[in-house]
Amino acid sequence: MKIAAFMINDAFFDDLQKELAAHHQIAFYQHTNNESINLMQTNRLVDWCDVIFFEFGHYPLNVVTTMPCVNKPIIVRAHGIELFRPNIINWDKVNLLIVSPICKQMFLDSQPKTMPKQIKEMMVGIDLGMFPLSPVKIAKKFGKRIVTQSSVMRPKKRIYTTIQLFKELVDEDPSWDLYIVGEWVSQYRESTLEDQEQYNWPIRKLLETLNLEEKVWFTPQMGHDVWSHFLKDKDLYWSNSFLEGFHVSCVEATSTGMYPVVNCWYGAEGIFPDYVVHKTLTGMKRAILEWGSLSETGKLNKAEAMHEEMKRFDVKKIARQIREEIENVAR
Repeated sequence: MKIAAFMINDAFFDDLQKELAAHHQIAFYQHTNNESINLMQTNRLVDWCDVIFFEFGHYPLNVVTTMPCVNKPIIVRAHGIELFRPNIINWDKVNLLIVSPICKQMFLDSQPKTMPKQIKEMMVGIDLGMFPLSPVKIAKKFGKRIVTQSSVMRPKKRIYTTIQLFKELVDEDPSWDLYIVGEWVSQYRESTLEDQEQYNWPIRKLLETLNLEEKVWFTPQMGHDVWSHFLKDKDLYWSNSFLEGFHVSCVEATSTGMYPVVNCWYGAEGIFPDYVVHKTLTGMKRAILEWGSLSETGKLNKAEAMHEEMKRFDVKKIARQIREEIENVAR
């Protein structure tokens, strides 16, 4: 088949791209700042292809689903925030919507006026080969290094609250360190620069207020190889978000044997064991301190258990399933 792939953010597409390219032809949409060029390119791809695939349910999906001449199958894999404004899309033109169970509920609760012909629940998945159980964990070399990640600093990740609670941890045990991975400014239009600065500026000032400049480390977003290496000697991953569609970075970290401490964002229990999902800030703090008091053998046991739990999210298996679903729709 000839597949036209539309995306502005390709962060989760690599393994699916390899799977599709091994069986079909793919041509990619290249976004520009010129609306006329974007429309010409969209028309050309739609005319060329047998199947239209969207990674994320945003622009130009709203354009394609309003084109009266489009009669090609449309498949969308959506990831979360784009589903809170469902009515900019004519979903009845979409043959298949692929979402995690969490994102499916986001979509339904947003009360779309139209519905896709089919909705299929699938997780995003991770590359298990790139995130094996860390040799540092196997050697029982544990420390007190916590990681949290936000591709872009944004309110849903609750970075400000994480720093406040981390202050309580340091007051009880000053040997903890916190690594915050992410960018201060988004390359995608998730919010205005003003909105980002209204969140970022207080975070920087909070570190001064709490005297944590030497305990909290900011690291830019990394490619997969660097991220995998970075995680090897880290100990806990703190998922303090109030919203996630899957939380890829947390699952990747957990696969390396890092212990996850997870806020009770909706659907977290479907991804992580119940005992690592906490309903209060106090519960998360207690879990971190309890992990810190374990023996090295106890920490290794938890690392091995977490690694085993994450094996069900094999991205290569999920990519194959998505490819088969696309083929079924195109028949």
